[in-house]
Amino acid sequence: MKRLLLFALCSIFLTISVDAQTKKLLTTINSLKTKEVVELKYNSQNQLIYFDEKGTVTYREFSLKYNKSTNQLSECTINNDKGELVLNSKYTYGTAGYITEDVKSSGKLQGKNTEQNKIYIDSKERLTKTAFDDGKLWEEFEYDESNNITKYTLHSAFGDSDIVTTHKYNKDKSVFANIENLPAWFWALHMNNVKWCGDFVGKNNPNESESTDPRFGTDTVEITYQYDADGYPVKQLYNGKVVKEFTYKIIK
Repeated sequence: MKRLLLFALCSIFLTISVDAQTKKLLTTINSLKTKEVVELKYNSQNQLIYFDEKGTVTYREFSLKYNKSTNQLSECTINNDKGELVLNSKYTYGTAGYITEDVKSSGKLQGKNTEQNKIYIDSKERLTKTAFDDGKLWEEFEYDESNNITKYTLHSAFGDSDIVTTHKYNKDKSVFANIENLPAWFWALHMNNVKWCGDFVGKNNPNESESTDPRFGTDTVEITYQYDADGYPVKQLYNGKVVKEFTYKIIK
């Protein structure tokens, strides 16, 4: 009898341990707030290699490549509306304080063009700021130890209506958990145009967001979640209203 009881307890413990270690990759985001559906694809190393964004009037595809020796993100191509505008970015690492981005643009809307930008990062490869073409600050970012954005400042071109947003976070795993080798700066760099990713730049999920705009005052949003049995968010709610839905696949 004792042996049977011990076996049963061990079986329960093993089941709980396996469930606790279940790893998943995000495959779909249904962004109800921005009316977009995002589908993500990965390679055998669990690196994000492709995602597309289908909106009511727009369609964008993102293709990512990695250096086979270092596993660093080496290239990102953004195809807007099936070739209307194609932006190909290649990244060069090794300089303290920034990454060099060489961007080639082409497509039906314009001729070929090449420009070079700096992606400003800190010692943890987190995006610290972006700038307008004239060099003036556009965005500034502050983080906690888990790479979550705690303060985001969006500067106006004229400096008279800056918008400041602060975030608080829970300790639960981000929807982007388990994506391998995607640099900390990537989602932050795109969040101004890719609205659905802004909440999940770091390792956790926001539970409160406060935005202050001198034109409209302060707006506070309570953010809650519904989770699956393995602790991954399946729904995100703003002030009780569902704004995003998530689906995953199990990985080893």
